[in-house]
Amino acid sequence: RIHVRDDRSFPGLDRGEGRSATHQQQGCRRQATRRVMAGVWRVLHKPRVAVRGEPSTKKGGIVGAQVHGAILHPVEIAGPWLRLEGEMPGWILTDGTAVGLGQLLERVDNQPLRLVIRHPFSGCAGSPWELSGDTAVGDVRRRLADLGLEPSAALPCGKGGTNAIPDATTLYAAGYQDGDEFCFAYTGEEPTVGGAPRLAEEVALSEGVVAALGRLRAGAGCWQDIQVAVSDGWEKPALDFMLEAFAAEVPGIAPLLFDWAMSPQLGRVRHRTGGQCLALILGFGGSTAEQLEGPRRWWEERGWATVVTIRCAREVDAQVSQLEALLTEAAARHVVVHAFSNNGAYLLKELRRCWRGPLSGVVLDSTPDNSFTPALLRQVANGAIRALCALHVVRISEEVDQALSKIALLEALRAGDVPSWEGPSGAEGATGAQPSLGVVRDAEGELRGRLFLPEGRLCERREDFERHIGTSERRALSAEEAESMSECKVATVWFPDLSSLLREEVAGVPVLAMYSSTDTLIKAGAVEDFMANFAQPEQVRPVRFTGSPHVRHFEKHGDRYRSELAAFVEAIVG
Repeated sequence: RIHVRDDRSFPGLDRGEGRSATHQQQGCRRQATRRVMAGVWRVLHKPRVAVRGEPSTKKGGIVGAQVHGAILHPVEIAGPWLRLEGEMPGWILTDGTAVGLGQLLERVDNQPLRLVIRHPFSGCAGSPWELSGDTAVGDVRRRLADLGLEPSAALPCGKGGTNAIPDATTLYAAGYQDGDEFCFAYTGEEPTVGGAPRLAEEVALSEGVVAALGRLRAGAGCWQDIQVAVSDGWEKPALDFMLEAFAAEVPGIAPLLFDWAMSPQLGRVRHRTGGQCLALILGFGGSTAEQLEGPRRWWEERGWATVVTIRCAREVDAQVSQLEALLTEAAARHVVVHAFSNNGAYLLKELRRCWRGPLSGVVLDSTPDNSFTPALLRQVANGAIRALCALHVVRISEEVDQALSKIALLEALRAGDVPSWEGPSGAEGATGAQPSLGVVRDAEGELRGRLFLPEGRLCERREDFERHIGTSERRALSAEEAESMSECKVATVWFPDLSSLLREEVAGVPVLAMYSSTDTLIKAGAVEDFMANFAQPEQVRPVRFTGSPHVRHFEKHGDRYRSELAAFVEAIVG
């Protein structure tokens, strides 16, 4: 059993030896405590707030300024003044009401937030805990006793379950945001009542959750059932039931699993206000907001507001509407899109069908590749579903493992299918998140999927639909007709055609494309071919890395990645 002491010191402090070392350690602790108490602040006043040599607007001469949106880490609070150290030492006023300026700075590390606490044995989560950003991690650990757990056997970890963090660290400093799950390793015994295991009976199942889990267990679940399970914290049992149905080859389960796996948080949009510039971060398939924390912090440290989301195929219209509203309301001076993998590029294209506001630049990380082959789709599906299982600590059985190895999301046309052309007229140039396209419905009129052409792309042109379907539109196919169209497939999951992205949706916008020669998913050659064939002249600045896997360039080549990003932003924004 690991016992976590309440008085753990901050990592990296020199413990030393003897009395003088003890005094040194205590001094370091006092200094660290003062920093924590001083908090984290954001500049509200536009365009800037003066930094003065003394805490006085009359006696303190101006020694510098902090711009609107800048994040500050003061070392001391003295009334309405903060003392700064580092590159620009001095004093900065938080409230200028007395001099007619109003609130100048706001504290951001003590904002209210709700954290999901998942029981380590049942995997279930109850109602989120109402906390604040300046709550110490140790205080959360001690509250685990409310779940019948032994706090001393809990080891708090960073977001995503990596790196143990000290008790004195605040939730804000640990990177937690509203709605996140509080991660901890537990080495104690399973709590019991009367000798029987107690699996967090404090968690009560609502009637809606019971019904949703029941349908998923019977293999009759739908997307709304997944939404209910995720919103109430019952992802683990829901995923267990869906994997059982998937291994049993229940129709319709594979695309449901895939769409959930591609956006584990179901398209949630997270927005942090900041300065007059906004970075829209569009995540890769299967990612969570936590995995995009590094890029998000990079932008925010430069005073940019951020919006983070991961494309969810079944929520994309709602996502686009929410993003459009945020961008319109923000009215930012500069907007830069930072898109990861094809999933980020797809959402960018879908957003630009509705929102055509000005873009200052686009950063493409490990994208684009416009190919859509069964092999690539199987590779993506395998990786995303396995990652979803790892996220929720769900074991993959041998039967599920075998089913994943042969997952098929492109299916054959069959007798009784009804191919049709649906959507607004004008196909490719249509407005809205979804253009006109060829679809396939079953004999009962339920959507099976979208028509996938032998050329390796979705049918998004009326002439292509007529060439392959001919006179069979809007009537049930016979067995012979379905066999004659065997080269056409039904895509149970689908993605937009990216070929027009750079020349139409982001025409004239500078692009920084960062990719790797060792990426085995979106290969460097595919990215370079796309740029050669579909980009405008001089539009793209390519940066090719070596040694980093898919979407891991920011982590693997941190210094160069940040340097290229900074130079790109400086060139387009100034």
